[in-house]
Amino acid sequence: MSTSPKTKTAAFSIHLSISIIVIVAFYSLVLLIWYPAPYYYMEGVEQGIIILSGIYLILGPILTLILYKPRKKGLLNDMLIVTLLQSGVFLYGAQVIYYERPAYVSFSYDQFKTVQLRKIDFEKLQSQSLKSGIFSSPILVSVKL
Repeated sequence: MSTSPKTKTAAFSIHLSISIIVIVAFYSLVLLIWYPAPYYYMEGVEQGIIILSGIYLILGPILTLILYKPRKKGLLNDMLIVTLLQSGVFLYGAQVIYYERPAYVSFSYDQFKTVQLRKIDFEKLQSQSLKSGIFSSPILVSVKL
């Protein structure tokens, strides 16, 4: 029994559409909260976003196009594996982007410097107001010597 190209294309289109929605939502989080202007350009996150988006938007939909056959035995398992693989790639890339984001922007002497989230030991912070959450933008601080 042959699979109609229309059916494969429909499955590919649905998967691609869902993937685009996820990437747009993630990109909004990155651009509006984690790396607001000018940090987006200062930290060079656009390369990471391009790589993550490219892999995420190609991996899942292409595998769906290859594997999708209506009424195929094990189709649900195949789609579950594709979804898990695609989600794993996305979560790994999102985690890297998250931990590289600027948690603080410090002013010392005559210049501003960003401090990445991965470099901070939050257990040692004395003030709760300095703790950074998942929906936190960079916090402005000054350094006293």
